[in-house]
Amino acid sequence: METQISSPVICPCGTTVPTSRKKYCSDVCAHRYSVLIWQRRQRDALAASKLGRICVRCGAPFGAERRSDSTHCSRLCSARTNGKKKMARFRTARPDEYKQRKRASYLRHRDTYIKLVLKRRFKIIDAEPKWLSPEDRAEIKAIYRRALERSSQSGVPHEVDHVVPLQGKNVSGLHVPWNLQILPKRENRAKSNHVG
Repeated sequence: METQISSPVICPCGTTVPTSRKKYCSDVCAHRYSVLIWQRRQRDALAASKLGRICVRCGAPFGAERRSDSTHCSRLCSARTNGKKKMARFRTARPDEYKQRKRASYLRHRDTYIKLVLKRRFKIIDAEPKWLSPEDRAEIKAIYRRALERSSQSGVPHEVDHVVPLQGKNVSGLHVPWNLQILPKRENRAKSNHVG
């Protein structure tokens, strides 16, 4: 059996990084290059202000080569934005056909959907601390039961939401009773992985 040797990670300063989990050889280099990235973004913002406009989709500066009333830097950004709007209009205008298309997509890409569900379940299992008492675990189950009851009573689908999300951008929460709340499905999806 042949073992693969991973190539060493090279810091932008030219030094070999001791572990493959880091991008920089030291905290000094990490700070130095974060400052350089910040300065590059500042230059781009200045260039955007000189060009006059920033793309509403990707944030890239653009100027005179596009129409004066354009809000996107390219046709691709415009198509992506308009595609989302078009799909939202289709979903509200023809909900039955939309459900059929979603079902067909699920059947075509079933493995991908299952992987996403399993990833979420394992994330919840990993976020449940070992020190959680049996009473706390029972309370978590009760919260999920209350969400189902609220959905059946009101007719509006409700979900259990993590106040501090499990996969947050800056901070990740735990799967504990005091981090759970019941929200309508629409509000929970709008909240996404933001704290609150």
